[in-house]
Amino acid sequence: MKRLLSLVVSVLLAGFTGLAFAQDNTTTGNNTPAASSAPAVPAHPGKVVAARIKNQYNRIRDGLRSKKLTKAEAKDLKAKVDAVRAQFKSDASQDKQGGEKKISDDQYNQLKQMLDDNSKAIHDDKNDGETDANAAHAAGGSSTGDAPSTAAAPAASSSN
Repeated sequence: MKRLLSLVVSVLLAGFTGLAFAQDNTTTGNNTPAASSAPAVPAHPGKVVAARIKNQYNRIRDGLRSKKLTKAEAKDLKAKVDAVRAQFKSDASQDKQGGEKKISDDQYNQLKQMLDDNSKAIHDDKNDGETDANAAHAAGGSSTGDAPSTAAAPAASSSN
């Protein structure tokens, strides 16, 4: 019984060790990806774009609810997502008239870049420290609307 148990443990150990040292066959010998440098386009790029657009609208809504976005920031961000959505609809309509069933790789890559830029803008605006509460509290705020106003903060005075 002990021999059987040690044999099972040895086989399992050898199997796990083999998995740990297994080579990834998606790279060439010089550790570069085997595929071309062009980004991979999913089987249904339109579904990916539509899902990302919906996700960005949800992130903006959540940012408003959590007070991490001001109404002005949310309005600007929604306008950017609306522009991507309009471009997507235009591309899809154009392709449908041409007999295509999906957007082209170039259209997908352009929309993907626009969505990536929007995602970064949403993240940056949500994490800039400005909230609806402190934006309303600061009278006037800054001229750009990107940073909270420091004009209302009293200057620290020292007794020295």
